[in-house]
Amino acid sequence: MNTTRHYGREAVELGYRAIKVLVLAPSFPAINQPWIDTYLEQLLRQGFEPLIFTCNSSPGKYSEKVDRLNLRQHIVDIDLRGPAFVRAFVKSIVTCPWKCIESIAKSFRVTRLLAGKYSVSFLPTFLKTLRFGFSCPEFEQVDIIHSHDEVLAFEFLLCGLMLGKPLVYTFHGLQPKGVPPLADAKRRALYGEVSTVLVNTEFSKQQVQHIGCPPGKAHVLPQGLPLEDFPFVPRPAPGKNESVSLLTVGRYHADKGQRYALLALRRLRDRGVDAYWHFVGVGPDMGNLVAFAERYGVGQHSIFHSSLNLVEILNLYQRCDLFILPSLSSRIDNRHVETQGVVLQEAQASGCIPIATKVGGIPECLHDKEDAILVKDRSSRAIADAVCYLLYRPDEWACYQEKGRHNVERNFSADVIGRSMAKILTGVVQEKRSV
Repeated sequence: MNTTRHYGREAVELGYRAIKVLVLAPSFPAINQPWIDTYLEQLLRQGFEPLIFTCNSSPGKYSEKVDRLNLRQHIVDIDLRGPAFVRAFVKSIVTCPWKCIESIAKSFRVTRLLAGKYSVSFLPTFLKTLRFGFSCPEFEQVDIIHSHDEVLAFEFLLCGLMLGKPLVYTFHGLQPKGVPPLADAKRRALYGEVSTVLVNTEFSKQQVQHIGCPPGKAHVLPQGLPLEDFPFVPRPAPGKNESVSLLTVGRYHADKGQRYALLALRRLRDRGVDAYWHFVGVGPDMGNLVAFAERYGVGQHSIFHSSLNLVEILNLYQRCDLFILPSLSSRIDNRHVETQGVVLQEAQASGCIPIATKVGGIPECLHDKEDAILVKDRSSRAIADAVCYLLYRPDEWACYQEKGRHNVERNFSADVIGRSMAKILTGVVQEKRSV
């Protein structure tokens, strides 16, 4: 009798059940992190069973896809804080002392390994490891842990080593200014013991190798875009006497370069271009950007949006003429730089021609003067020149738009990326089981 069960498009059979993936997300659900919704959707499509651990599950504004796919029902409500650990520890001593002793012994072995090989602090690591032996019986049922945050990746590396579960970590880029990185010893331990590290571009692969990941563990897998969510609705180039609508989507933060966009808007209007600029994002710098726009006389021509849902963002992609991503390179090592810029794929899929800076992994994802325009960063003149370059070539817009959509379909389709991800996760689980 054939006992193989097929789930979705891939056979991700493990014994007689679907592979259980413990997904670690710093915040879920969140309106500004649609990539995690796409990832979870692909897990379900490919036949995996996700369990979601998040540090912040407060139901703020989030995508309708979360409820449509019932993603919140996959959140595991686990309290790893000290008081909960103490209660679980005392209960284990009373009800199951032998298991308590076994957990202490396992925690000691894991901590001795990490302290000896990587010089992590013994007592804090031992206590953090021990809590996984008492507070989290649900974790014993998972087959693989997949973290989307470096700090969580180290914390749950302890869980994986204690329970014998492999860990995969998706590196989303270096931390922005003001966010402390993982301590050096913990980084050495993480990249020394993790099974696989996924990165979205060759640029981010070089980044993660620079901070300690062995070359053989890093694998390029771009973030995928659900094409069905982004219909292709290309706009014709605006006429000579028509206004021009420009769009930027990204976190309100200095490293996203919105100030250079506002200065470019000032230049365009000085050149006689009747331009208006829509900004979409969340973050601490929005108020400063509004004040900056007023200071340079473009306050009435710049519109700032916050926490838009997918329908609202799609509307902007479809009614704006050009998309601009003015992200900045970092002048300091180990700072955040754009690694892929998924909003570029959103724009291209929708038929909105992108103009983007040549920083980080962006040049790997676009083709200059074919499906996009690439410019140097920190230059409002370069941005304004690129806008005018396209406005002066209205007959070329359809070609740019069609090639842009084809670029996303060929290289960034969520279904294609999802099948590749399924093979990677399944391979890691099978390799762990064969050891």
